[in-house]
Amino acid sequence: MEAYMNCEYGHERPDLVWVSKKTYCVIESRIQTLYRFTDKHPSGVCGLAFNGAILAASKELKDNEIFVQNTKHPLNPHLNQMFELA
Repeated sequence: MEAYMNCEYGHERPDLVWVSKKTYCVIESRIQTLYRFTDKHPSGVCGLAFNGAILAASKELKDNEIFVQNTKHPLNPHLNQMFELA
């Protein structure tokens, strides 16, 4: 959540959040079934819906990494950042 909030820039917000497969499973298991929704990003990526963004799993990330991305502005460093989880 904190990583997502750090990537807000003006009125722009991230629309994709990438985590490792293990981290994705942990997050998915902690959200009650009634509040867990999946959605599909315009790029075709499917994942959990979160504040207007899609949370998706990537085999390229380590378990302590999260990549927050805005696909409308891929070169803006404020909207596209890699974070290490504590």
